[in-house]
Amino acid sequence: MAVSKEILDLIPQGCKVNWNEKQQRFYVYKSTYYYSKEHKRSREQRTQVGTIVNGVFTYAKSYLLKQQIKDLKQEVKSSTADVVNKTSEILSNEVIDPRQAAKVQYPLAYVYLVALLSSLSGQTSCVQIADYWSNHRAALETVFEDFPKQDISHDTVRRLLMLIDPEQFQGFYGRLVEPLLHKFTSRIVAVDGQAVKASRKSR
Repeated sequence: MAVSKEILDLIPQGCKVNWNEKQQRFYVYKSTYYYSKEHKRSREQRTQVGTIVNGVFTYAKSYLLKQQIKDLKQEVKSSTADVVNKTSEILSNEVIDPRQAAKVQYPLAYVYLVALLSSLSGQTSCVQIADYWSNHRAALETVFEDFPKQDISHDTVRRLLMLIDPEQFQGFYGRLVEPLLHKFTSRIVAVDGQAVKASRKSR
């Protein structure tokens, strides 16, 4: 079936259309090509963008979900980068790194960032922080190009955390976490059908 100019004007840029006689609708999709080692040739992979029924274009729910996930990942990456920049700013103003710059393998900003993320998930010991680093290093490397490529030992974590006074670190931790808390101003109440027990008063 020939595609009219009116139909082409409905679809997003870079998309193609395919008429389905049985469903009596146009399927709108994007094509990407990749080399298949198995077939030893280039193959097409289609991603459905939406449909056109009776002259009305509608996005596919799966496509919108993928776009939301993509936007969310970008937002998380941007927010995390802001946290690291703020960490570096606070550290440069409050903590003097006595190590020789040429021999530094683990920047303080990243060590304290991982310590922060680890503590937010309830893991506060040096061993747990080192494990958190190891378990999430691949994800952190995708966000930060200069993130260390090797795991860190709990001894190194302990030694680097000792560079800052505990009271000073508590203030540093508070200033770093406070901006994050403003993003979550509403209380989270888990509603899963369970009854409240052992309560003396109705409220």
